[in-house]
Amino acid sequence: MVMLKNIYIIRHGETYKNSKGEVFMGVTPSHLNKNGKKQANLIGKYFSVIPIKLILTSPQERCIQTTNIILKTINTNIEIEPNLREMNYGSWENVDRSVIKIKDRIVYNKYIENPFLNFPEGAENPKDVLNRILFVLNRICNLHNEFELNYILLSHKTAIRLLLAFLINHDPSTFRKIKVNNASISKIICNNKKIEVEFINLTNHLYHNP
Repeated sequence: MVMLKNIYIIRHGETYKNSKGEVFMGVTPSHLNKNGKKQANLIGKYFSVIPIKLILTSPQERCIQTTNIILKTINTNIEIEPNLREMNYGSWENVDRSVIKIKDRIVYNKYIENPFLNFPEGAENPKDVLNRILFVLNRICNLHNEFELNYILLSHKTAIRLLLAFLINHDPSTFRKIKVNNASISKIICNNKKIEVEFINLTNHLYHNP
């Protein structure tokens, strides 16, 4: 039985908050700005020639908005998947990185050194973030089918970088070295439970005229 799956990992479009600086948005509600909506439209155009079996999306507003705009171009089913939500940054939620570097300098420097041992007060452990997004990936990979199928997982910056770092480097603590832009597309191929990353952070589609 063929079990080939093409899994496209998409980061939501640009929001009002992350267009004004590097904010630890985490689970803080945030809406797409005008550019983010344009980006979501261009994602839809990219997938207009790729039949998608299912979109699994984070329940957070910025991902739901991105998904709904994509659905204006392609016809497929969606599933709200709580495990694709962003990392909760606890006391750093909705605070600009430049502020954290000054007001919480010691914890921040330790976080940069080893985010798996030193994360903000009240924050989710990055290991737990990785485990829940891996759970979603493995669930899709283990679905039995007789044809090659395409899926979309729509999530967030930190969650996606943790997953890609684990798959590429076998060391999720290196996730900050991986770039994942707003509305970027990364592709994972699952072939009979063997998982490979084909490309990451594709943004060419964002420079086409809508």
